[in-house]
Amino acid sequence: MADEAQLPALETTSAPADTRRRVYAKPLLTSVLSAAVPGLGQLVQGRTARGVLWLAAFAAAISVVVMLRTDSTYAGFMVSMVLMALLTISAACDAFFSPVSKARLKAPAFLIVVPFLIAIVFALLDTALLIVASGFKSFKVGSSSMEATIEKGDDIIVDLHAYSRHGPKRGDVVPPHLYFLLGDARDISLDSRSPEFGMVDRNNIKGRVLYVVNSERVGKRADLTQPTPIPGGPAS
Repeated sequence: MADEAQLPALETTSAPADTRRRVYAKPLLTSVLSAAVPGLGQLVQGRTARGVLWLAAFAAAISVVVMLRTDSTYAGFMVSMVLMALLTISAACDAFFSPVSKARLKAPAFLIVVPFLIAIVFALLDTALLIVASGFKSFKVGSSSMEATIEKGDDIIVDLHAYSRHGPKRGDVVPPHLYFLLGDARDISLDSRSPEFGMVDRNNIKGRVLYVVNSERVGKRADLTQPTPIPGGPAS
């Protein structure tokens, strides 16, 4: 009863600063806990039912993201990031504002944004961990060898499980019905590596070269000729 009688006095500006800091210390701590793991802060506060509900929602969100591998598309990646942000922000705000409102306190303006900032940081961290848990990994491209499909400096997401059941196949990188062609004489060829040549549309491929009929190499099969090794490549 004595504690409840003192609560209205904390609403006034005459309350000592150190007293106000002590009053908001636990809500801030529990909001950090719930930003890291939604529901954890509520359990520390003794709100068991609410904490279990937040934990169940967090576990369900993780299960959906990992099982459906939503990060396999950019849209899915954005959905998972927004989902984590909403969960962590809501749980952090609940852990901070519920005890403050129950005690009829008015939080200082600068403290109101703290749960949001903390939750956003943990949402980004949770998203990064979910990417790894789902079998994906981010890389920064350091060369220009795949331009303009993938350019130097791009941050890309790679599926580490893509070839666990089958090997690479045509169309994994480049647009449909287009072909990236390389000349056999790699050092002097004007081929798809050059911007002025680019990729070749399927309709522009007229046929398959079979053999030579008019030179000192009459009868030479074109499809058995070995290309010039690429410098630094596996055949060099």
